[in-house]
Amino acid sequence: MDRRKQPDHKEILAAVAEYRRRGWHPTPLAGKNPAIGGVGWQERDHSDEEFAPGTNVGVILADGLVDVDLDAAEARLAAPHLVPHTDARFGRPSSPCAHWIYKTDETFITRQFSDPVITAETTTKRMLVELRAGNRTHQTMFPASVHPSTGEVLAWVDNGEPSIVPVKDLITAVSEVAAASLLGRYWPKGQRHSAALALAGGLANSGWLEDDVIRFIAAVCAAAKDEEVADRMRAVRDTFGKIGRSDNATGWPTLGKLLGDGSAIVEKVLEWLRREADPPEVRIREAAQPPVPRSELIVLWGHEVAEEPLVFVWKPYLPLGKLIHFGGASSQAKSPVTIDLAARISVGAPFPDGTPNHMGPKSVILLNIEDGFPDTILPRYRIAGGDKTKLCYVQGTRLNGNDPGSLVERGVALDRDFRLLANKARSITDLGLMVIDPITNYLGGLKMNDEGEVRSVLTPLAKLAAELNVVVITVGHFNRRERGTDPLHRIMGAAAFTGVARSVYAFGPDPEDKSKFAHVMTTVRGAVGEGPSLRYKTELISENRPDGPPLDIVKVVWTGTSDATAEDSVDPPSAQEKSHESAAADLLREIVRDGPKPAKECQAELNSEGFDPQKLNMCRVRRLADVVTKKLEGDRCYSWGIQGSFT
Repeated sequence: MDRRKQPDHKEILAAVAEYRRRGWHPTPLAGKNPAIGGVGWQERDHSDEEFAPGTNVGVILADGLVDVDLDAAEARLAAPHLVPHTDARFGRPSSPCAHWIYKTDETFITRQFSDPVITAETTTKRMLVELRAGNRTHQTMFPASVHPSTGEVLAWVDNGEPSIVPVKDLITAVSEVAAASLLGRYWPKGQRHSAALALAGGLANSGWLEDDVIRFIAAVCAAAKDEEVADRMRAVRDTFGKIGRSDNATGWPTLGKLLGDGSAIVEKVLEWLRREADPPEVRIREAAQPPVPRSELIVLWGHEVAEEPLVFVWKPYLPLGKLIHFGGASSQAKSPVTIDLAARISVGAPFPDGTPNHMGPKSVILLNIEDGFPDTILPRYRIAGGDKTKLCYVQGTRLNGNDPGSLVERGVALDRDFRLLANKARSITDLGLMVIDPITNYLGGLKMNDEGEVRSVLTPLAKLAAELNVVVITVGHFNRRERGTDPLHRIMGAAAFTGVARSVYAFGPDPEDKSKFAHVMTTVRGAVGEGPSLRYKTELISENRPDGPPLDIVKVVWTGTSDATAEDSVDPPSAQEKSHESAAADLLREIVRDGPKPAKECQAELNSEGFDPQKLNMCRVRRLADVVTKKLEGDRCYSWGIQGSFT
């Protein structure tokens, strides 16, 4: 944004014309003062002649137009986690997203939220946030104006249409921003884990659900620039675990003590978070009392729910409204495959096996920080036939720092930024696909091997896929476990990566082709059984450019189906290994010919004949022998037997 002291008068008039075109009512300002518009300035339209050189441009908040004015830095940091998405945001260079513009369904009285501790004599900003009403009683200084205190020029960050939000929802969201920013301002250093426990307990005992508490405390962490978000989320889960066991949890009194002389802060937070429909005993519940769980089971009776078929974007590989996981070594071209699929979805092209795309052209959200967007992703997408107007690439997040003029850019962290990503997805009305590649780059402070922490990110992703009826693909790598391990257990990280996903696919070298650029996509777990494995190659295409060096682009070429299995993808066999495994399978079939035998006994017999089970891929050997493993009733160990031989 430009820091010029004075915009050109033509720019002022152009802005006035643009605001009129959008159905808004511009008014001239002397600095921030609308009085130069004369008595009754709120009630009439103003001519171009009234916008003399040197005047600023205000817009009268009328016809439901509303301004969420984020005065304090803490409020600007908290807002993205709590307020609804809108495509109309502006500010000045030192606070670019200070104003979020909405349209509402009814009028209301302007609400102001200020710090109860700060006095007029202190330098800290007392006003946290204002919800400025759209009933012609107020105006807001809009872009093309010069801020009278700093000389900075106001400019749009997102110059689109304001989102239409019910008044009740907007009041609730802005009240939460005020509460989160106030808590963030006084978030106690050195005691933040305890503060998170107390805040979670207080909110839980005030009737909040766990997901809402997680969202709110994430906003508090953002406002406080608290980087240990994962620890604070654990504090929430621990608190709700205690409540579920009917154990005592700390709450509002403890939080007040941790905030120092925090009684005024806690009292104001409770006032702002009070829900009109809540009875008094629920609005403020002393944490000294035994916690009372507020959650309840969600129960569906079978006879009350209509059956629905599983719908596919690409049958049987990509079920609609589901989370999918792609796993494989880094050399197996998983990223080019995701870009190829994204390109097909963006134009409604057939899928790699020739299946028609009945969904039609859809937009795609892509998160891939490991490949450059202009030099790698975009050329691959274009050469695969993708529509660039349908590709939304998420590069990172941007937020205001606490120091004037500071602007911080950072990567996306789903433990902190999921709400931002979900809101962006909801704003794209024709969204068909979201790709997160690799998912481990976007976990933020969460540990990739921690089952609970990973599920706390993947479960909301799966719910988002279902809510928007889109496909969400996460991409991961293989771990280094020993050969013969079940393919599901070769996916790097927590079991949740494969447990939460509806379908899981493994990518490995094509066993029918010696080229290192030949690969195969196999099914580890399908939504409705297994589709044929699909072969593909990567080709390097060099494009000459008149204004620079050639552009080298990797293209995916699909070459048909394959008999390869997921075991082949995770442990690709050599020709010698194939022969050895085939002979072992013949012997295993002979061993269990007369009926199932204990697995250890089968392995011992194989070993006595020169087939060491420790060096074989036993999953593949059993598959070749048509042998399954099962624990019989009363047995302590598993047995192996030919398919159908167990009674």
